[in-house]
Amino acid sequence: MTGSIPRCHPLEDTGGDFWQDSQQTQVDLIVDDQALFLDTPAGIVVILGCAHSGVINTLNYIAQITGTDKFYAVIGGMHLLRASRDRWQATVETLANYNVQLLGANHCTGTAAIAFLWHHFLGNCISCHVGTRLGFGT
Repeated sequence: MTGSIPRCHPLEDTGGDFWQDSQQTQVDLIVDDQALFLDTPAGIVVILGCAHSGVINTLNYIAQITGTDKFYAVIGGMHLLRASRDRWQATVETLANYNVQLLGANHCTGTAAIAFLWHHFLGNCISCHVGTRLGFGT
């Protein structure tokens, strides 16, 4: 588990308006956002919840704490539903820089952003819905 993820990239935000109270006076920055990463025979696999810290921030942080420069797979919600096209492009560039071989974006990523990712990573994307089972070597 990553624990809290530093938020350094200027394009990344929580992905929407989130509140700590019903009166909507206290913004929730979702500082408890974290991700899971596993060292598998295929390589490092990153499992995102909703990536409220941002995919770029998350991957950069995991790279920093593991010393890796590549990830085999990134799977989960990327919270790009309301993100700008510039942020989508920066996310694609980061995934490419980390040589991601398998991408399974789902739920809060948003349909348009998922299509954008599939276009850029044709042949490396999978449908990854609830109940999907994946194996990463033995």
